[in-house]
Amino acid sequence: MSESWFYFIFLGITLAAPIGPISLEMLKKGLILGFWGALAVGLGGLSADFVFMGLIYGGAVALFTNPLIHGTMMVIGAVMLLYLGYQSFNRPRFSMAIGERDHEEVTCVKSYLIGFGIAILNPLNIMFWFGIYGSTLSHLSIHHTNTAVLLNSFYILLGVLIWNILISILIHVLRTSIHERAIYRINIVAGICLLFFGLTFTYQAFDFIYLESGWFD
Repeated sequence: MSESWFYFIFLGITLAAPIGPISLEMLKKGLILGFWGALAVGLGGLSADFVFMGLIYGGAVALFTNPLIHGTMMVIGAVMLLYLGYQSFNRPRFSMAIGERDHEEVTCVKSYLIGFGIAILNPLNIMFWFGIYGSTLSHLSIHHTNTAVLLNSFYILLGVLIWNILISILIHVLRTSIHERAIYRINIVAGICLLFFGLTFTYQAFDFIYLESGWFD
């Protein structure tokens, strides 16, 4: 069983490790609010993962595999990422000198909600939980008790949490050691990447709606 729990924690870490919308938003919020700002985004994403897990256990897989709901969520997710990317360019100056204004506009609660929104509407996240995790769950149910399956599922979330904490610490350390111009450039690069993900999801939504869902047949 020792190998089992390590495997599922590592699975959670590998799920969270690739650079994606959540990581980029953690970077943006962490540069303003430090450790807690970055972690708030990560916890928001983790909460969405918990919701997905609960829906799968509740037998609601068909809800997210419904073409209408799936396509709608893909469109909303694409719009959210495009907006977050646009926001990165909508500041005349991203400066530590305007930190008071940033702290008023960006709070940990708002960061948490943004992280939750990105994760719950991210097509890649939906694909993992209802595709890879759903099939893994079916396989585990054959060889393990329900308690063991549930425990292994929480190990996945623990792996995601561990990665979020490590990244939040790293962002906090970088924030205190880099100068203003570097922060500005990082924010712009993060914005470009978010726009890229937004455009990618827009294309995927278009492809799904017109070629796979049969909405317009």
